[in-house]
Amino acid sequence: MNKPAFGQTIVRTDPDDSVGGAWEIIGDTVVAVDGTTQVDFTGLDGNTDEQYKVFVSGLSDAGGAADIALRFNGDSGANYEQERVAADGALLTSSRSTVTYHVLTESRINEKHSAEAFISAKVIGGNRRTISQGGGTRTGGIALRIVSSDWLNTTDNIISISVLTAGAGWIAGTRITLMRVVR
Repeated sequence: MNKPAFGQTIVRTDPDDSVGGAWEIIGDTVVAVDGTTQVDFTGLDGNTDEQYKVFVSGLSDAGGAADIALRFNGDSGANYEQERVAADGALLTSSRSTVTYHVLTESRINEKHSAEAFISAKVIGGNRRTISQGGGTRTGGIALRIVSSDWLNTTDNIISISVLTAGAGWIAGTRITLMRVVR
């Protein structure tokens, strides 16, 4: 199967969706420079789009460990309430906190990682919900993160999504893709 291209529509099969739909690639970035810490997708319209999906696949820079995260509309305030479950070897932890970004996954030095997030662009139950899962390989094994969070801003339309590392950057070749549901 050929790799999906920018603007390509990928049919979605969902037995619970009587209307049907597809995922359309609306942004696809391959990091060109080692140490890049943020990729922005702008020109979005969360009032029209129902859902977004973000994929990140790459390698963290040798500069150190960092969360791989999302921010909406450049909002860097403590406006993301999240529940996080992490598994790393025999250690399983969970936490609830209000933070300055939605965590996709945590990356260690020179760690391969991948993550995906489903973002509800419309307000559901008072907030916009994001659910993500991610993991990576590292010395001694693999790690897994599952996170559910709400963006506490209930009035602003999502017009941009930033994918960032909170610390060390990515190595060139890391791919970040944004899709939206089309009907």
